[in-house]
Order: sequence, then structure tokens, then C-alpha cells
Amino acid sequence: KLPIFLQRNVMEEVYEFFATIPPVVWGALIALSGVMYGDWRSARRMDQQNKFAAAESDKSRLLAIRKEVYLSAPPALQEMQGKLMDLAGIAERDKSKVVAEPGETLSKIAMVAATETAILAMRLSTDFGAAQVSLTAKVQPFLDAKADAERFRKAAEQAQQDLDRILSEQRKELESGTPSRDRIAALETSRRFAAETLDKFHLQRIQCLEQSEQDFASFLREMVEQTIPLIELGIKLMVRLRWELGQETDEAMYLREMQHGRQVFFKSMDSLFMLLKGETHA
Repeated sequence: KLPIFLQRNVMEEVYEFFATIPPVVWGALIALSGVMYGDWRSARRMDQQNKFAAAESDKSRLLAIRKEVYLSAPPALQEMQGKLMDLAGIAERDKSKVVAEPGETLSKIAMVAATETAILAMRLSTDFGAAQVSLTAKVQPFLDAKADAERFRKAAEQAQQDLDRILSEQRKELESGTPSRDRIAALETSRRFAAETLDKFHLQRIQCLEQSEQDFASFLREMVEQTIPLIELGIKLMVRLRWELGQETDEAMYLREMQHGRQVFFKSMDSLFMLLKGETHA
């Protein structure tokens, strides 16, 4: 540390140095500082404007992407229900229209949506996959019984043809003028066996159809339990998507859509069950 007398000399020298600077130079320095400060303020303001413009551009681009992705949500959710209905293998849907896979659409929504909406989309995708696995296992007994009934139907048709052939041979033998007793006895034995076989196949087919109806009713109950929560999640997701796109949503609209979704679902279930009843009593 310098002694006090040396510090005073230094301060005096500094003062004398600044005192020797002409006022014109001081004015130039002050003017230059003002220009530099103004340029700094202008650059800062421009930078803020650019950041705001970039943020608005990103927001507009994200909104455009969301609109494009969200437009595929309604048909994908309808396809989700259709795929669950297809598990029963009864009703044939019009598959001519190209519809994205529900899981693929929900994954896209999760990528561009807000956090809460993305979580809802992934939950719906997960629950849909679990429902598919559960319902596939539940519908298998019905499909097996249905396949058995079809097999017995074809066997009954073959047995009927055999019975008709035997009856025709009996009639020819009796009309021949010199019927053979042994031949008639053999044909009668064959006729009885063919008739018993035909009755057995008819009975087995009826039993399979009754079993398939019971299995299908059990499958429908399981489908209702699995699908109603999916419908509720789907409607919640659609409300969230509308909200993100700036469309007005309220609780009343949510309740209306929930009721409509349930009505459409149960109407589909009734149609599917009537198709099964038609097959059972055919």
C-alpha cells in the first residue's frame, strides 16, 4: 500500500491530467457515449422484437401442425371403436376409406399437444391396447363355438345329401319290379344310420349356436365395461383438443357429447346382437 503523501500526489496528477483535456474532447466523448447507448438500446429493442416475432412464428407453426394432427383424431377414435367391434367377426364395416391407426394418431397428438393433453392421449392409447388384448381373449370362446356350429352345419348338409341318395336308391329298388330283400334291408339300415347322423349334427349345431349366443352375451358385457371408459377418455381428449385450438368448451358440451357417445355405442351393440340373433336362428 502506498504512503498517504504518495497517494495525494497521484490524485493530484490524475486531476491535473483530466484538467488538461479540452472541453471539446469532453463533449465529443459525451456525444459518443450517447450514440453508443442509443445504438445499444436500439439493438436490444430489435433483439426483443425478433425474439417475439420468432416466438409468434413458432406458435403459429405449432398451431398449424396441431390443427393438421387434431383433424385426424375424430376418425381415429371412431376407428378405435370399430376395431373393437371387429373382434366379434360378425358385422362387416366399410374399410374402403383410409383411416390412420388409432395408436399412430394418438402418438402424433402426444408429440405436439400440451402436457396434460399428451398424457391423456397416451393413457387412451395404453387403455385401448389393453382393451384389445382383454377382449380378444374374451371373444375367442364365441368364435370357437361359432366355427363349430358352421362345421356341424356343413356336416348336416352332407348327411342330408347321403340320406337323400339312400332314399332315392330305396325308391328305385322298390320300383324295379324284382326288389331284393337283402338290398332293401341294407338300404334301410343305411337310411336309419344317415337319419341318426343328420339328427346328431343338427342337435350339435343347435348346442353350439346356443353356446355361442351365451359366449357373445358375455363378450358384450365385457366390451361395455372396457369401451365406456375409452369413450369417456376419447371425449375428454376431444374437449382438450378443441380448447387448445381456441374453440369454446364447457361442461354442458362435454356432458352432451358423453351422452351422445354412449347412445351411439349402445346402438352399435344392439345392432351387433341382432346380427348374432339372426345367425343363431337361421
